[in-house]
Amino acid sequence: MLYFIRGWKKCDGVPTSQEEGVAGLDATTWVGVVGPAGVPKEAIDRLNLAFRRALADLQVIESLLTQGMLALHTSAQEFNTMIKSDYAKWSGIIKAANIKPE
Repeated sequence: MLYFIRGWKKCDGVPTSQEEGVAGLDATTWVGVVGPAGVPKEAIDRLNLAFRRALADLQVIESLLTQGMLALHTSAQEFNTMIKSDYAKWSGIIKAANIKPE
């Protein structure tokens, strides 16, 4: 079973958690780039453009696919929102399950 909401063409025939009746389960992982607070907006915009161009390159897309990853670009604001959303979701699950570091 795939633990994310959307299917993936590399896994045709493998049902998603949604298709298996587990509504809303999305346990995807992601990779991103972050910097310290106070990075000038111009620098963020320049880096964002470079990453957007790189993630649109067919060689990069194919390389990521061979590693089981999808190329997906977001804006800095969208990425910030995603990080906050994931933090809220997973910290709540960790607290509810009383998971402690070993």
